[in-house]
Amino acid sequence: INHGGWIANLLNESEAGIVLPADDPSAAAGLLHGRLKDDDWLARAREGAANLATGELSRDVLFERFHKTIVEAGNPPLAEPADK
Repeated sequence: INHGGWIANLLNESEAGIVLPADDPSAAAGLLHGRLKDDDWLARAREGAANLATGELSRDVLFERFHKTIVEAGNPPLAEPADK
């Protein structure tokens, strides 16, 4: 990707991909070219992507997070009674 934010952080932490400089196309092309020729980096990226796909970003995990959010939104915690 060529932007920051949570996706860039996720890619950096998991080694599942590459974050390219958005403001320098030549540097981005050089970095991408180098990584695509690096068999060790490619192996780490494959492993990182597989780990994300079966872990944090798996369909079951994402559904459980979504379901919990919906349930909690429909059942807000009761307010504590005010002291009289």
